[in-house]
Amino acid sequence: MNRFILFLALLCLIAASSCRKPVEEIPDPVTESSLSRVILLPNQGNFVKQALYINTNLLKPSAGVEADQLFFFFDATPTVNNSAGDALLLTINAAHLETGLVKTYTFDQSSATAMHARYVYFVNQLNGSSWSGITDSRFGVVFEGKLTITAYDSKRKLISGDYEVKARNLINDPTVQSVGQPIDPVNQCDLTVSGSFKHVKLP
Repeated sequence: MNRFILFLALLCLIAASSCRKPVEEIPDPVTESSLSRVILLPNQGNFVKQALYINTNLLKPSAGVEADQLFFFFDATPTVNNSAGDALLLTINAAHLETGLVKTYTFDQSSATAMHARYVYFVNQLNGSSWSGITDSRFGVVFEGKLTITAYDSKRKLISGDYEVKARNLINDPTVQSVGQPIDPVNQCDLTVSGSFKHVKLP
């Protein structure tokens, strides 16, 4: 009799466990991003060249860790001929992942918590060839501005924030092909790149 009762109890446990619904994984929220590029040319009557990308497939935000650097890459480079686009790379010390990522990282000379900034204007020409204009802090260009991390979900590894960086008094307009050409004062300019990102996945 005891064996029979034990057998019935075992059957009830098996039936109950088979009726449990599997735990559904909650998908990550949709990534959002924007990038605005403004080039001001004071020697051309303050003429402005600008581009804007907001939640478009043309703009692909990403983040990752290489060596001791945590990088943020906002890629809106062209994918077809006869088109142009923009990209921005910002890096900070990856140690902030452990010590506290949510804060503001500045690019000013007195408190350079941000490590590196690079802006690229990229052109795919009609014939399939390409060229790029690179503005890079490692080439002696002085950037100012900030990168702010507003949220970091360490469990899902999702980063959100905003940024604005500037490079003033550039001797060349990054959108004008000038390799091997003499410096032309009309192409001197100020560059500003700004935007935001939300729920960017860190691998």
